[in-house]
Amino acid sequence: MPRQYSGRSPARISLTCATCGVVFTCWKSEAKRCYCSRGCHAVGRVRHGEGRTAARSPEFTAWLDMRERCGNPKNAAYSLYGGRGITVCDRWRDSFEAFLADVGRRPSPVHSLDRIDNNLGYAPSNVRWAPRSVQQRNRRNNAWLTVIGVTRLRIEWSEVAGIPYNTLGWRLRAGWFPEHAIGFA
Repeated sequence: MPRQYSGRSPARISLTCATCGVVFTCWKSEAKRCYCSRGCHAVGRVRHGEGRTAARSPEFTAWLDMRERCGNPKNAAYSLYGGRGITVCDRWRDSFEAFLADVGRRPSPVHSLDRIDNNLGYAPSNVRWAPRSVQQRNRRNNAWLTVIGVTRLRIEWSEVAGIPYNTLGWRLRAGWFPEHAIGFA
């Protein structure tokens, strides 16, 4: 059906087909319904087969979530990321392909994106795929304990001493010296 002239200059945008990579233009208002010349369904500027209408890969979802947490003040987690200075490196900000080339595919379904140093931003040297058990030990609010000059997480001390984590916590809250609480004295 021919387009009616509304008195305004209609906006045309350039899209890249997520399936085949062909670049084409269409009306902005019809971007979600445009098809490339090969008949694939176009999905905006997203590339690498990671379309909005197709099932998103876990890597693409991690990339989108990373960008949202760090760059969108309306995101619920923004205060914990972008609000405290965590940034996304320039190479990754607008390129999923660069992110995927640097980080690679997720090794298994239990892995998710993790920053090695929680005070630094998302960059190739500070990001890895890690399971939840590793990520839980890499949090800002973890309880650290120093015993005989050695500092470890409280959960690690409970594993070393062979006592339940809750028992160690109870002993420390009751005022025991750390050496006594883990059974070293």
